Amino acid sequence: MVNLYDRLVELEKLKTDKDSGVAQKRGQDFEKLVRDLFLKQEMLSVIKQTSYHTSDNRSEQIDGVINLNGKIFLLEVKWDEKLAASSLYEFIGKIENKFYGTLGIFISYHELSENFINALRKGRKQNVIVLHGNDIKLILKKNVKLKDFFKYALEKLSFDNLSHISVKEFCDFEKEQKIKITSIQNNSHNVKNFIQNNITSKTIIDTIELEIELDKLSKSEKAKVYSILLKQAKNLLQFKFPMPITYINSSNFFSTFKPDFRESDLSNLPNIYFGELIFEDPKIYLLRFLDKFIKEFPRIDQDAKDKFFKSIVDLYNRSDWDVENALTEILKLHYDKYPKQILKQVYKLYIDYYYSSREDRFAQKSYADYLIKNKILDEETVLEWINDKVFLDLKLYQDFDEFNYKYFAKTYADIGQSVGYDINLWIDKMKEICKKQKKILEDKK
Repeated sequence: MVNLYDRLVELEKLKTDKDSGVAQKRGQDFEKLVRDLFLKQEMLSVIKQTSYHTSDNRSEQIDGVINLNGKIFLLEVKWDEKLAASSLYEFIGKIENKFYGTLGIFISYHELSENFINALRKGRKQNVIVLHGNDIKLILKKNVKLKDFFKYALEKLSFDNLSHISVKEFCDFEKEQKIKITSIQNNSHNVKNFIQNNITSKTIIDTIELEIELDKLSKSEKAKVYSILLKQAKNLLQFKFPMPITYINSSNFFSTFKPDFRESDLSNLPNIYFGELIFEDPKIYLLRFLDKFIKEFPRIDQDAKDKFFKSIVDLYNRSDWDVENALTEILKLHYDKYPKQILKQVYKLYIDYYYSSREDRFAQKSYADYLIKNKILDEETVLEWINDKVFLDLKLYQDFDEFNYKYFAKTYADIGQSVGYDINLWIDKMKEICKKQKKILEDKK
């Protein structure tokens, strides 16, 4: 018996004029193929398993009826290469004429335009899920479970006010959830079972259940579980809709288990954390785990420190305010461990924060205030920062003589005062810097 995917391939190979009988027959065969797909996955209504005309209106054809856990979806299937928006509005009308709560699935073999899909959202209640382009082919090729796909799509559409969720997106989502702990070598059966039964399971495990299951493991086994899951956290703790069960279970685990880095199986984790993990995904590792690791920073080995300091300035530059706050917590406690040149680069960033629109209540802004108001910064760092600032602002002028260095000096008077310049000396310093930077820019022209 020819499988559904091969039937689709046969239909794709047909060459015909759009108005021919072959084209009409191909459309009907595609419609039957889609119904067979739902029938195979036990989603086709037991009452209506073929297309039909409604008894109250002989002109209203329905291509199929889908029953998804008691929710009724009317099915519309199209092969046509170019569809008018009117065909979609006509289908919406069919749905709105039916019993309250009836929904629709609109399937097009060919890819629909963005305008066509957006038409669903214009002044109408959202009640249609669209599949188009590669969606059906991918469902057949990957043997996608339609009940799982529509569960995902319904949640995502409800949250994001969309009309189309691609099957590829769902497949990628599914792949992420099937966490393969392939890196586990020579680990006990208990460790593997704990992860499979309590983290990557299909049911939510609450913190009390987790504690009971954790108590069944030895200290070494608990440490191995923590080490494995920490390295997988960038996958496990990605927050998205619908919320994966693995997200909930792993969050419960990390809030329950308190690592002791004196244990041999955990002793190297701080090196990995500060030298590698925080740069892989700072939104996960810095924001979710810093409180567990920050006291370990002075004890990480030299190789981990070298990796940390090599990349820390770049991490500041590519991060958002939340990550800046987390990095600030490390700096506040361990600034004396930072090499002089790295500390200078980092302190320049905090001068930027001082003059930025960041709110005072945030750690990076309040620490910048502390550095300047308590005269922590050295003159060399401040003058390097102000030289760069003058250079960047001067570049905006076609006529460099229009640059108002006095206004510039008054704007940044605080930073000058923090290293001992009163306003008059600071203005003179700005004049000197401005003259030097003008010369550099003029030489470049």
